[in-house]
Amino acid sequence: MRTLMLCLAALFVAGPAFAKEIEHPEAGVQYHLPDAWKTEMQGPMVSTISPDETVFAIFLGVDQPALEAMMDELDGMLDEMGIKNFQGGEPQEGKANGMPVFAAEGTGTMEGQAIEVGLAIVVPPNGKALVLIGFSEKGAGKKHDAAITKILTSIKAL
Repeated sequence: MRTLMLCLAALFVAGPAFAKEIEHPEAGVQYHLPDAWKTEMQGPMVSTISPDETVFAIFLGVDQPALEAMMDELDGMLDEMGIKNFQGGEPQEGKANGMPVFAAEGTGTMEGQAIEVGLAIVVPPNGKALVLIGFSEKGAGKKHDAAITKILTSIKAL
């Protein structure tokens, strides 16, 4: 997966008109996911996977007061998802369609395979937050950079 920060820089670009529009009230945002990606919605969580099953993302909606406690539990959450040995870089701050974004990239392993991991938190002005956890096989996400950028640029407050 290309660096998450490059994708976040693209958030200043207008969102695309493609794919399924997802309203995510638990996160206070809406966004678009590619039609070809398999998507499942379960309460506050939306998961999606690329057609070749090399890129996977989870969009989790939380109330902002619960966000700090959740971040304290991040290593446990990643472990529950099967992501082991997570090594993250320094978090970066930015804006997405006027909303604060905090993002970091890192690496880890899943089932013994090296993976790249991207973490982002988007904070809309409505007391909610979107926690985005994406991962791919090492180097496999590059071919999905355009789709990933379109997903990220489409995030808007409800």
